[in-house]
Amino acid sequence: MANHNGACFVEQALRSALRQTLSDIEIIVSDDASTDDSAARILAISEADPRVRLIRRVTKGGAAMARNTALDVAGGTYIAIMDSDDLMHPDRLRRLVALIETNGADLVADDLLMFDDASELPPASLLDGRTHGWIDAAAYVDGNSMNGGPALGYLKPLIRRKVIETYNLRYDQGLSIAEDYAFVLQLLVHGARFWIDNDMTYFYRRRSGSLSHRLSKTALLKMQIADAAFVAPRAMSQPFEAARARRSASLNIALQFEHLVDALKQRRLLYALSYSLRHPKAALRLRGPVRDRMHRLFARSPNDQVASVRRSVCLLSRQRVIGATNGSSAYLLSLCRALDAKGFDVHLVSPSPAVFGSWPALLLRAEMGVFKSIRVRGAWRFGKVLVARDVRVCIRGLLIVAARLLSKTGIGVRVPKADYAIGVAWRREDLLFVAQEARANADAILADYAFLTAGIAYTLRPDSPSAVVMHDMFSNHRQPNGPRPPSMVRIDALQEAHLLSAADAIVAIQADEAAEVSRLLPGHRVILAPMAVRAVAYAQPGRSHSALFVGSDTGPNIDGLNWLLDEVWPQVRLKLPKAELVVAGGVSAGVRNRPDGVCFLGHVDNLADVYRDAGVVVSPLRHGSGLKIKLVEALANGKACIVTGVTVQGVEDITRDAVIRADDAATFAAELMRLFSDKDLRVALGARALGVARANFSIESCGSDLTDFFVGGLQPHRGALS
Repeated sequence: MANHNGACFVEQALRSALRQTLSDIEIIVSDDASTDDSAARILAISEADPRVRLIRRVTKGGAAMARNTALDVAGGTYIAIMDSDDLMHPDRLRRLVALIETNGADLVADDLLMFDDASELPPASLLDGRTHGWIDAAAYVDGNSMNGGPALGYLKPLIRRKVIETYNLRYDQGLSIAEDYAFVLQLLVHGARFWIDNDMTYFYRRRSGSLSHRLSKTALLKMQIADAAFVAPRAMSQPFEAARARRSASLNIALQFEHLVDALKQRRLLYALSYSLRHPKAALRLRGPVRDRMHRLFARSPNDQVASVRRSVCLLSRQRVIGATNGSSAYLLSLCRALDAKGFDVHLVSPSPAVFGSWPALLLRAEMGVFKSIRVRGAWRFGKVLVARDVRVCIRGLLIVAARLLSKTGIGVRVPKADYAIGVAWRREDLLFVAQEARANADAILADYAFLTAGIAYTLRPDSPSAVVMHDMFSNHRQPNGPRPPSMVRIDALQEAHLLSAADAIVAIQADEAAEVSRLLPGHRVILAPMAVRAVAYAQPGRSHSALFVGSDTGPNIDGLNWLLDEVWPQVRLKLPKAELVVAGGVSAGVRNRPDGVCFLGHVDNLADVYRDAGVVVSPLRHGSGLKIKLVEALANGKACIVTGVTVQGVEDITRDAVIRADDAATFAAELMRLFSDKDLRVALGARALGVARANFSIESCGSDLTDFFVGGLQPHRGALS
């Protein structure tokens, strides 16, 4: 890492490098006679972490000389190049080392995410998926010909040090720009093999006034001189020489462009017009600066849109969060309310259009008022309504409606389900959306589910504390006698632990899963944040012979309800023909049959009356139930509950005397009928349930550890690496 007066960003750059999952590294910072306090900042970090080594020059020699100074003392097997104002994805070096060792390359590079430090231009990918794979010398020269394609010279490669030493190569100290290009070209013409990967894991800061974006006439002339003086160590191919000729022509056009820009700055408009007519290729290069100026004039400024004196939390989520419509959303919103009460503005960033599923429009409920701002990729917002821009979502929605209508006539039509949005693969556009929308509002970062932790680094806020709400252990989503349901994401415990570890802290909803994560990730911060609820005043015995099941359209709920209807309910109805089961929520969509005595309410905006009237609340879950949200709701409503062991997994000790447990169909049916006929028992159980809810799931206590974690993380740094 070369540094010259980089005090503004060098600490972030170093922390970004030190947080690599590949920890066996040395970081050599070659300071090029800085006159600010950046060297002192680097020294403070090196005193806290011996992997950082500072070398100071007393006279300024340029970036190439600074890098050569570092190369002379480097001891690693591989050399990675990084600028002192840039950032890296935490997993970048591990991935590049694995890649270079797998494919036998001598140097590898990845795509750049280019971001503007003033937030005036939108983040962009350098390669945009257009260039990857093996790159020879001719292709590399063509990739630096300044003809509008991606400039490969900006890439920051990982290089085998043995190759550099074998050919005794160093940077051209006569160049103040394009020294990276010249160095890599030397490697390639000596026979080194270069592989370019498509992932964006190097974050390149486009600074106002940066040399890389101000190709002065002097710099261009030096590049021409260096190109002309270049001598290959061996005879090169005709395609290589043709590529050099194209690059030479492009440098001439770049010089003409600089001459044209000078004329415009001097307001010599007639001369500029005449010059443009004589050099049309140079004039065409004005498109870039004009486009950037238009972006600066008309682009929405995130800071202007959501200005606030309060600190901010960026919530990254691919849930269809439109209100407390299901257990996961209700839990997430309860955490957001706790953060809001603690003085944080919470900003929702949803980076994937997959959240729409098969719904072309989503109506935001009143609960969404907890968010200071809501950004959803691929959506238009009209007041409280989000509308999908993708016409395919509308078509899918129409097909589903048509299929349901046809099913009522006996005609079965199957429409493929939309992807499970929470676990869909990240796309380049998703990551760029996070970089665009999250950066201004990410004093702290909260990832919703383990799969969203991959987006944390793309907020470009390496100093911000981050946490992930795990909701549930996905790797435990298995039925007792079979595989997990198809709606769930397939992931094993090690994969899940790797995803969770990308956040500074992990938020678990119940104690057993908190303990399991602590075992998988020893030393990692695990926060227990149960579902928060407001308890009713008194136990509610409800109506005799009336049971209630509440659940959303998820695999565990569907499986549990089908088991109840197939194996438990027939036994109850046989002895109590007037018994009634009420089913509330989207779970009814997955029911195989609809027996007598069962009322399907579908979605219910307010469940208070439904809970009040029910005599017994049933939760017959057989797998996957990490959230406990509906159980906690039932306890807070003072209800008598019959549950399975899976339902109370993780909260067995605190609910032991407040619920009745039944794991086989016969016992479940018998206990349900017993409660139907004994109001006093329902009142007693409901009272104990209220006691459990008030003691363990109060709004005041459940989110406090998470908010305290963020507040602590936002305090002034308690040391160079804190």
